[in-house]
Amino acid sequence: MESFKHDEVTRFADVRRKVGRGGMLIAGGTDLVPLMRDGLATPRTLVNLKTVRDGSGLRASSSGATLGALALLADVAAHTAMRRWYPALAAACDAVGTLQIRNMATIGGNLCQRIRCWYFRQNVPCHKTGGRGCPAVDGLNEYLAVFGTGPCHAPHPSDPAVALAALDASVHVRSANGRKRGAVRMSISHLYATAAKRRDSETILKPGDVI
Repeated sequence: MESFKHDEVTRFADVRRKVGRGGMLIAGGTDLVPLMRDGLATPRTLVNLKTVRDGSGLRASSSGATLGALALLADVAAHTAMRRWYPALAAACDAVGTLQIRNMATIGGNLCQRIRCWYFRQNVPCHKTGGRGCPAVDGLNEYLAVFGTGPCHAPHPSDPAVALAALDASVHVRSANGRKRGAVRMSISHLYATAAKRRDSETILKPGDVI
């Protein structure tokens, strides 16, 4: 695998400048690092979001909640006010992987992770790896979607995304193109793209876009 440069940012405004062509964002790395190991992601530059100031704040009350995209899943799951007012979200974060993963993974990264289909993760030719069709249709498909006609049948693996959708949550996305000031707010259901529209991602985010 080609060597990559690891760069840090301290402000979200630095992302556009540093990510450049062929760059990718990394926070906890619990999904991106395995993708790189398996040759499914080959960034020339990694931009470290964990150094962004004030990116992991958590607030919750009876009137609403705000989660920084860099908040760790373990912290969301253990947050006293989150557990009181939004137990479904706290439980969903607590259900992710192992404790070690939850202590590394961020809520933003969890929402943006790639599909967990066995065929995709093994780089078997399929729609998501640049091929055609879905080998799971006639193969191992126990945990895949039962609705829809493809071209990919893998559901998104984020447990917190389901809870956030049920809570009618919104995400704030700072655009990479720089033409819009501030962040664009959208329903979490609008964050995701169908397989027919995106092969390289499960979200509508463009390179450099930041939740």
